[in-house]
Order: sequence, then C-alpha cells, then structure tokens
Amino acid sequence: MSSADEPFTLSLLREAINKHGTPLDVDDEILSYVSHLTSTLAAADESGNVADVSFAPEDWSETCLPYLTSSKSNDDESAHVAEVVETYRKLVERHVGGMDGDSDSDDDDDDPDRTICDIRFNLAYGGMILLHRTQMKLKRGHRYALVGQNGVGKTTLMNAIDKGRLDGWPTGLRTEYVDSGSNVDADYENNRVLAYLQDITHKSDESLELLRQLKFTQGMMEGKIGELSGGWQMKLRLARAVLNNADILLLDEPTNHLDKKTVEWLTCYLTSQKDTTVLCVSHDTKFVEQVCTDVIHYEKRDIWGPHRKLVHYKGKMSHFVKKQPQAAHYFKLAKTSSLSFKFPNPGRLEGIRTTTQKFLEMDNVAFRYPGTDHDQIKDVCAKMTLASRVAVTGANGAGKTTLVRLIVGETLPTNVGACRLWVHHNLRVAYVAQHSFHHVEQHVDSSPVAYMQWRFKDGYDREKVRSSCFFTWHQFQSNNSPYFF
Repeated sequence: MSSADEPFTLSLLREAINKHGTPLDVDDEILSYVSHLTSTLAAADESGNVADVSFAPEDWSETCLPYLTSSKSNDDESAHVAEVVETYRKLVERHVGGMDGDSDSDDDDDDPDRTICDIRFNLAYGGMILLHRTQMKLKRGHRYALVGQNGVGKTTLMNAIDKGRLDGWPTGLRTEYVDSGSNVDADYENNRVLAYLQDITHKSDESLELLRQLKFTQGMMEGKIGELSGGWQMKLRLARAVLNNADILLLDEPTNHLDKKTVEWLTCYLTSQKDTTVLCVSHDTKFVEQVCTDVIHYEKRDIWGPHRKLVHYKGKMSHFVKKQPQAAHYFKLAKTSSLSFKFPNPGRLEGIRTTTQKFLEMDNVAFRYPGTDHDQIKDVCAKMTLASRVAVTGANGAGKTTLVRLIVGETLPTNVGACRLWVHHNLRVAYVAQHSFHHVEQHVDSSPVAYMQWRFKDGYDREKVRSSCFFTWHQFQSNNSPYFF
C-alpha cells in the first residue's frame, strides 16, 4: 500500500475545502482526479526512494490549481483555491510524514528561522527497515525526547545523526554524542582524564574548571579513564559534550550511573541552553519531564504500511502521554507481551539448611586499585543469607561496583591475610555487570549462540575458570586461613 492512497487523500482534500468554508466550483470527478495526482507526489517509487517524494508548495500548486480553478474565477476566488491547496498539502504531509501528531497548528509559523534540520529519509540496520520515508524537523533551542519501544532503532538513529549518514543531513551542523557507556574501548580508557579532555576540546582552563565543578579530585584528573567508576565516566563524557559547544547534543541514557546531584546539574545545564538542540533517549521519566520541550515518537499507522515513522508532539512528556496513553508503559515496570524474564529455580543450596544461615561473610576487607596510594574501600564487614535482599547505595566512585566484584569473585582483597572473605563453596552467582561488553571482546565475529556454547559447553563457566580468582581458591582452601574462597 502506498503511503498516501487515493481514498485517503481525497478525504483530506474534502477536509481542506471544508476548513475554508466556501466550496469549490468543481465536481467530485475532478476532486478524485486531483487526489490521484497528489497521491503520486506523496508516494515513493517502487524501490522506496524518498527523493521522489515532494511536498514543495510550488509542485502542489502546479499540480492542483489548473484543475481546481475555474476559467471564470476572479482574483479573490483564485486566492481562495490557492489557500485550499496549501491547507491540503500540509494535511497530507502531516499525516503521511508524521508531522505534529497532536496539533493542527501551522508549525511553519513557529520561529521558522530557528529550524536547523528539515529532512525526509529512510533508515535501516542490517536487513531491517527501521524508519521508512519519515520526516525529522529540529529547531534550535528545542529539547526532544526520542521515544519508542526497545529495539525500534533509537540508538541507531542517534549514531546515524552523529555520523551525518541521513539523507539530506545539513553538513554544517556540529553534533556531540554522549552514549550510555556500554561499549568498552581499551585505547580510550588508557587516556589520562584531564589530558584527554583538554586535548579533545582544545580548552585547557575550561576543562580544568569544569572537572572541578563536577567534583573530580586531583587524583582522578591525573588518573586513567578506565580507573573511573561508571558514574564518573558518564560525567567525563558529559563534560566533553558541554565544552565542545555543539549545535545538537545527542544524549543516550545520560542519567545512567549518575548520582542525584549530578542529575540536577545536568538538568539545570540543559534547560539553560537557548541555542543548543538536544535529542535525548532516557527511561528516567522525571528527568525527561523536566528537560524536554517536545517528543518524537516511533509510530506505526495503517496508512503507512508495515514500517514506522517519526511523529512529532509539541509539549512535555506528560502532554504526550495524555495524547498517547498506551505509551505510558515505556516508563513503567509492567508486564509486556514482547518481553518476559523467567529465571530457573536454583534449588536448595547444598550445605545451607535455613534461610537465615549465612553463605557469605566479610570482615575488615579492603581493596586498592594498582598504582593508587589509597584504598577504594576499606573496613568492609557484611553477612548475607538466602533471606537477604541487598541494595548497594552510595555516591559515584564510592566503590559500589568494586564491592560487588569482590562478592562475585572477580577481584581479590588487597589485604589478604588481614581480612576474612568467606563464600560458601556451593554458591552459584549470576552477575550482570555495569559494563558487560568486555566479555565478548574476543568473540565479536561469533553469534550469541556460539559465544554461549563456547563459554558453557563443558558444564562450567570457562571465563570464570580462566580468572585469577578461580585459581587463587586452591591457595586458600584451609578453613584455618583468614581468607578462603
């Protein structure tokens, strides 16, 4: 089905005529023929080529006016027909292209000089069409929430914008992309924090001032990026984006790993920018509501066929949810038909008879990263039982991830011999790390199934067996040892 079939365009033509009150002096056959002609203007060729789509006012005037204007029409009547055609063009463009999903107002009259991007494009990933003949119109100073179900291609769109790979993308726009931090780059993490920021932004004094404002210590600034926690790495990426003064800020889950004070700082910074356009993907409803002025939604409609388009809604997230109540589930922990987690019952833990009997104990545990002169965590004392439900809280860089890695056996205490860390030998741990891509760095050319087969095919976790902590277990088997694992 074409994006603008004739019965639908005919209904929009009648709607445009009714909006202007005075009927046109033409019969229904002429109206049907005009709707047929304009449906070809609003439809792509057989290959889906967007370049052949035209919503240029002059093209629609040239196509429609000769048939809708009577030879006896005076100037006023001709002007009336021209207004009808322009209204008709905007109606078709809005419904076919996904413009202004909640408004019939004329967006072109709203600060037209501040439009920095107005393009129509296709977007695909691999063999999947993510967006088909969609329009994206961005204005300077607006902050857009990019909303859609998981897997529709929000991050793919942000990457395409950052790399300028969309059809018709303006070449002069500067973009700055702040990703979620899920990808691990060894070369990037080996850089020194302050030196990297000064080199990438060419702003020496401003870099130092901003890092201090974000509470980076002198040791952090002189240390390597890879030594920072997830929250501090996100702060560094945000600092780089701020200092680069981009036309468009692309933020992919920017509040991930950030503490409350840093989220407040980011909110204040973004809302103070009058000339920077922001495109943001976030599941933090409060942050999106406070920051964003518009919503761009991935939508499917019957008239568009099987593919999605971007639909623009003016106003905050709360306004959008009122218009599209079904979208509220994007931001709530609720059961959905497309995603279901089923964890297997692990059975009883051999050797543990009650839910109050401990399976883990820590006493006076400390950990210090190599090359540093202070402990990241120290004097840690804890006990866990099967009845435990534990939340680890603290500021960015306090050592939350470090503690969890000690518990699951990815690292060892620095003060072995002066502490006690006991974990029941039958305990099985499933660990979903903050940054998990380091597990697959050597398997990027393998399928997910092949990676899982490689890792677990012999009945044990091959990565765990290769870790230094696994082999250390044999050195601390004795129950007389202050540390055994």
